[in-house]
Amino acid sequence: VGNHDFPNLEQLHCPSGVVGGMGHEFQHVSDVPSVIDAYQRLKERKTSLFTEGGNMYYWSVSNESPDWYEGSDDMRFPRPPFMIKSVKAGSRFGWRWCWCDRRTGVYSCEVNWLDSEPGKESSDYENYISGIQGIKSAINFYKGHQQLPTEEEFRRLCLEYNVEES
Repeated sequence: VGNHDFPNLEQLHCPSGVVGGMGHEFQHVSDVPSVIDAYQRLKERKTSLFTEGGNMYYWSVSNESPDWYEGSDDMRFPRPPFMIKSVKAGSRFGWRWCWCDRRTGVYSCEVNWLDSEPGKESSDYENYISGIQGIKSAINFYKGHQQLPTEEEFRRLCLEYNVEES
C-alpha cells in the first residue's frame, strides 16, 4: 500500500482472524512488535483508524499460544499481562503489555515507545509530562518489564511480591 492509496479512508474494521483486526489474538508474542510497527505507519497517516478507547482493537495473546500460561490463583496477584494497550502522552505514542479488570485495576509493563521523547523546549513537552504521570501509575507489579514476562518471570514476581508483603 502506497502513501497516496486510499486517501479518504477514515476507518478500518477487520475481523479478529485478520492480523491486527478487532479482538485479534496473537499466537506468538514475537509477532507483536512488527504488527505494532505497521500499525504505527498507518496511524501516522490517519490518527483515528484503529484504536477504540486506547485498546488496539483489544489485541491479546491467544490462550492457545505457546507463550500463554496460567496465572496465579492467589487473588493478591494480577493476571499475566496478555493484553496489548496503546499509550499516548502528548504527541508521543507507544504500547504496552497489561492486564485490566474492574476488580484489580490496571497492571502494566513498561511502555514500548515508538518515537522519541519531546525535547524540553518543545511546545508539546508539558502535555507529554502531564500524560506520562497517569501512564506511570499503572506500571507497578510489572515494573522493569517491557516485554511480556515469561511464566518463570511471572512466578518469580509473585514470590518477590509475597516476600515484600510479609
